[in-house]
Amino acid sequence: MRRIIDHEMEVSETVGTGKRPTPSAAIRAYCRLCLGLQQWRRAEVEDCQGGQSDVGPCPLFLHRLGKRPSVKVFRAMCLQCTGGARGAVTECAMEDCPCHPFRFGRNSALTGKRGLPPERMAAIRAVRCP
Repeated sequence: MRRIIDHEMEVSETVGTGKRPTPSAAIRAYCRLCLGLQQWRRAEVEDCQGGQSDVGPCPLFLHRLGKRPSVKVFRAMCLQCTGGARGAVTECAMEDCPCHPFRFGRNSALTGKRGLPPERMAAIRAVRCP
C-alpha cells in the first residue's frame, strides 16, 4: 500500500479509526496516487492533464491545487471510476482510496454538527481543542 501523507496525518492511517481526512487532503492524496508521486510536488500536479482525459475530465481536476471543493465532486469521481454504476459506488470496497469517505457526496465528519445550538457547539469545540 502506498503511503499518502497529508501534513501530519496519513490518509491510510485514518481508515477504521473514526478520523477522516479533509476533502482538500483527500484530493491531494488522490492526485498523488493518480500521478504515482512519492510525495506532493506542486509542479507535477500543475502539469496534470486530467482535464483532457480519454474517459472524461477528472472531476477533481479544478480542485487539485487548492480550490475549495464541494464533497459532491467526490460523488462524481466515484461514479466515473465505476463507469456510472450507482450501486457499485455503494458497494465500493476500496477503503484505502482517499475518495472513499466522501463517495456519497457527503462529509460524514460533519454529520450531526450543523444546526446545533451554540452551547452544544461550544462543548464539542472544547473537547476537540482543549
